[in-house]
Amino acid sequence: MIGFGHLGPCTDRERFTSNVNFEVYGFYISPSVTRKGVGRRLMAELERRAMEQGCATVRLGVCSTLTATPFYVACGFVICKDSHCHSLGGVDL
Repeated sequence: MIGFGHLGPCTDRERFTSNVNFEVYGFYISPSVTRKGVGRRLMAELERRAMEQGCATVRLGVCSTLTATPFYVACGFVICKDSHCHSLGGVDL
């Protein structure tokens, strides 16, 4: 496996400062394929699947580790606040 992604309806909207309707709950790309476009293609597929669920406007949220934040920002996410997610220092995007 080179990667996986999981998303679902956002159940904790208070964590985000913007109106998020879907949240990326799991996202992993193998280090062997980083910087080869796999992550961007997988994120685009998650966005497409969220739109298939009837959202005219998809607003994805993700709780990111600090090391993954640059990837999410490059995908168009905006940092909305610093947070502690899953006992790891991170940011909500």
